[in-house]
Amino acid sequence: MIKQLKELPIKINSQRRELLDLSNSLEDVTLKIKNWELNEMQDIASMTDGNGKPAFSNAEKRQVELEQRKGNDESMFNLKGDYGHLKNKIDLLRIELQFNLDVQENLRAIAWLGGDTE
Repeated sequence: MIKQLKELPIKINSQRRELLDLSNSLEDVTLKIKNWELNEMQDIASMTDGNGKPAFSNAEKRQVELEQRKGNDESMFNLKGDYGHLKNKIDLLRIELQFNLDVQENLRAIAWLGGDTE
C-alpha cells in the first residue's frame, strides 16, 4: 500500500500532463476546423451567379452549402476524425485519472486509520 501511495502521484502527474497535451491538440484541431469553415463561408458568401447577384442569397442557403462542402471535403473528414479520436482519448484519460485520484484518496484514508500497509 505504501509503495502504491508513493507511485500514484507520479502516475497522476503523468496523466495530467498527457491530458494537457491532448487538450492542446484538440484545441488545434478545433481551430483548424473553424478556419476551414471561415474560409469556405467567405468563398460561399462571395460567389455570384451569372448576373452578378449572390449565388446564395440568404444565411440558410449559405449554411446548407457549407454543410454540403463539409460532407464532401476529405480534409474536413480527416479533421472530424481527429477531433473524435482526441475527444475519446481525453474522456478515457479523465476517467482513468479520476480512478487513480479516488484510489489515492482511499489508500490515504486506510493508511490514516492504521490499516494494512502492505
